[in-house]
Amino acid sequence: MGAILGARYHSTAVIEDPADDGSLLEDPRHPTGRPGSRAAHVRLGREGREVSTVDLFGAGFVLLADGEGGRAWSDAGRLASRRLGVALSRIVLGDDVVDVEGAWRSRYGVGAGGAVLVRPDGYVAWRATGPDPDPAATLESALRRVLSR
Repeated sequence: MGAILGARYHSTAVIEDPADDGSLLEDPRHPTGRPGSRAAHVRLGREGREVSTVDLFGAGFVLLADGEGGRAWSDAGRLASRRLGVALSRIVLGDDVVDVEGAWRSRYGVGAGGAVLVRPDGYVAWRATGPDPDPAATLESALRRVLSR
């Protein structure tokens, strides 16, 4: 089961972290959010009800951003989506949704101000582990690479 749910892959549709070890598997019981891995389940509160991060994927790209600095990533996502004509949902943890268990950062491998781009198939395409001095340029560049544009 670990090989099925923990499979990671490497392609032009994934931007690996600089220190990625190139492994082909990730233990699904201990997700790290590394690009190329399946996006992890995290319990979220939204408008008085509970949802999973997994429920957010499938209709287009999803940008999950940490509440500390997340608005800058969200604004960058809106701009990149318009420029590239790509469907991109933007969700800021702490603003748009609440991290019920406090597990978002550890399961996605980000710190304060980080962001993760999840593909429509539920795989992590790219992540920023913290804030970025130019989130608009960084995110647009990431989307262009993932889309091979």
